[in-house]
Amino acid sequence: HDGAIYVDNYLIGVDEEREGEFVVKEDTKLIADGAFRDCEYITSIVIPEGITSLGYATFDGCKSLKEVRLPGTLTEIGGSLFWGCTSLEKVVIPHGVTDLDISTFISCVNLKKVTLPENLKIIDRWTFKECESNKNIKINNSVFIENSFKGKDIECKKTTIEGTITGEKIKTAADSLSYYNE
Repeated sequence: HDGAIYVDNYLIGVDEEREGEFVVKEDTKLIADGAFRDCEYITSIVIPEGITSLGYATFDGCKSLKEVRLPGTLTEIGGSLFWGCTSLEKVVIPHGVTDLDISTFISCVNLKKVTLPENLKIIDRWTFKECESNKNIKINNSVFIENSFKGKDIECKKTTIEGTITGEKIKTAADSLSYYNE
């Protein structure tokens, strides 16, 4: 199927030479860790409703990836999910996701906008590390953050965020910071 390896309803991997848009088959139930690893020429990915979990490094190294349509049924996102997706500019995380695991967006240097669900509870270590273009992260409630913004310009230890954060407003602090909608 279109440069992909499926076993029953399980997407095992995608050919690294695959180009353009990739649409995961409708009846897919699971996507393997690293299934799209180093697919440098894929520009967009559509994941069907019904998928509840994306594992470790699913899109690692997809350097041309600009858009991923995540299903509303998604509840779990594995670590390093978008590591090195250097063309990714915006992402909407579905409502069912409550935790962003370690290094979710690490090295997404062109990531400008991330919309997070209202019920998000934890943004784990290095989630936004090396995301120099990140200008807009909308957070609608208090969230526990641990070293999530480490990188070239931003270094926070443990952060509680309320409201909307803009990259230009983030400041350094020893142990904790609070940002409020102004």
